[in-house]
Amino acid sequence: MFLENSFGLIKRYKFVETCIKEELTANSRLSLLDFGCGSGEYLTIPIAREFLDKIEILAFDPDAESIRYLEKKLPKNCCLTATSDPEALEGKKFDIIILSEVLEHVEDPLVLLQRLKSLLLPDGKLLITIPNGYGYFEFDSLLFNMAMFIGLLPLMRKIKSWVTGREYVRSSSTGDTLAISPHINFFTYRSFHYLLHQAMLVTIVYQGRVWVCGAMTKIIERSPVLIRLNSILGSVLPPFLVSGWMFVIQSGSSKARRPLLKTILCPLDRFKRWLNYRVAYKGK
Repeated sequence: MFLENSFGLIKRYKFVETCIKEELTANSRLSLLDFGCGSGEYLTIPIAREFLDKIEILAFDPDAESIRYLEKKLPKNCCLTATSDPEALEGKKFDIIILSEVLEHVEDPLVLLQRLKSLLLPDGKLLITIPNGYGYFEFDSLLFNMAMFIGLLPLMRKIKSWVTGREYVRSSSTGDTLAISPHINFFTYRSFHYLLHQAMLVTIVYQGRVWVCGAMTKIIERSPVLIRLNSILGSVLPPFLVSGWMFVIQSGSSKARRPLLKTILCPLDRFKRWLNYRVAYKGK
């Protein structure tokens, strides 16, 4: 099992695990779709190891390289099928659908939510985790990408290598995905719930993930106490102050107004999207 860090990976896994266990108390066997599973390193594979033959898992991601990585890591005797073919979803229905760190990457989140809703069984649950589009993580990413774009960060790395005599080595961690997939959507708490309203979905459980995370908060990972404090603050602070959100969602209607703030923030969103693309695909 991987270790907890400033991004709350263990906390995210425990959130999903708890939901699965609750559903298993009423069902002897479950069907689960992990949509946009990526490499599966921190969610799909641990779930398969934990529940083995108790749930039937379909892991889907359009990135074939990430799927190949996942298949190599699969535990024996688990009921998991991994695919990058969208036709594999046709005619299927699921008790639980996981949509973890996906909505911020897709061109049309509403169309995706409507599609996944159609794949849910009548009492099915949709588990969504997304970053706060205006939390610390996105602020950290904005500063990091600006430093990369103007060449400041590469210059600092070269200077550090020259001073220390050690060449900069990029992390070999796979992360959630092997694909190049920059953030193109930036949600406020209200704009996310307006999106759910449009898709005829409602939140039944909410939990904040962590207070801060990102390239400039690695110091937190030097201390288990700071990691724990960061996680606690993620749970107790109001949604607009935390870096990421976790939801259990089901079909239903709700009242929601179109958020005015998102209209005001549109120019900033367009700049962040443009910058994320430029940095992600630089040299490609």
